[in-house]
Amino acid sequence: MLAKLAGMFQKTTQFIFYTLLIFTLNACQVSKPENTLTAQTHAMVLAKVGTHIITQEDVDAELRALPEQVQEHIQRASYQQYILTTLIQRAVLSQRAKDVGLDNNPSIRRRIEHDRDSIMIEALRNWKIKQLPPPQEITIQQYYQHHLSDFSIPEQVHARHILLHNKKQAAWVYHQLIHKKDSFENLAIHYSLDDSNKSRGGDLNWFPRGTMLPAFEKAVFALKKTGDISHPVHTKFGWHIIEILEHHPASQSSLQDVRDDIVQTLRQQKLDQWVDHLVKESRPEILGAKLPQPSNLLNIPINTPQL
Repeated sequence: MLAKLAGMFQKTTQFIFYTLLIFTLNACQVSKPENTLTAQTHAMVLAKVGTHIITQEDVDAELRALPEQVQEHIQRASYQQYILTTLIQRAVLSQRAKDVGLDNNPSIRRRIEHDRDSIMIEALRNWKIKQLPPPQEITIQQYYQHHLSDFSIPEQVHARHILLHNKKQAAWVYHQLIHKKDSFENLAIHYSLDDSNKSRGGDLNWFPRGTMLPAFEKAVFALKKTGDISHPVHTKFGWHIIEILEHHPASQSSLQDVRDDIVQTLRQQKLDQWVDHLVKESRPEILGAKLPQPSNLLNIPINTPQL
């Protein structure tokens, strides 16, 4: 049995790896004419497809680009050949696409330019963020004080429930619980109508006010001590028996807890201001349309750098 499970895990891991690898091997590849290669580069050449050169650095770059969770499950040396084979196939197919003139297709050319622009913008963004000085401590503190509501944590409860057809059945289940004739979890599994959580003993996890029906919310937030059980509560879904598992009162995140988030927000604001300045400085000419707000121009689907 263990051997079977191990085999299934290995196949699943390989599937995940190959799937992610296909999506990861999408970097722009520029042909390197053979006559421009140095002697050192020649020593690193692994394959040639026409005039296109594939080097060890190309393979290493693809390995480095793999998600960490994939890198943890691969043997670096054993997958280099697979990556090299994939790069060769990409080069062959890319060259074939050019041979049949697909690179002259207007829609394809737009997609290529779009991808190129996205890569360049991401690189520029990362470069600019590294140039930004860290926010001053007084600025961080002022932002925190002016946005206290953003860092407040509402009152929350962790509860579970049993949903029943009618009041009579709910009264019977309530009697079983109060007199400890059966466990809440077992009764939920066997009698609850809520299929979304009955297998977990009716566990609803954590939730704040405003997420449940009014009658349900009033009953559950009236329970204060762990293990308290409500009388049957009626809603449009049926009759509920509710048990509170934990209760967290409303609180405020400390400055230390949210410092990193504030620093990231302040740096993003500086970046947005810089983009606004660049756009205004470029004096774009808009013909037949209104220019959108410059601050929206950076809301494009590119990776957010780690701050």
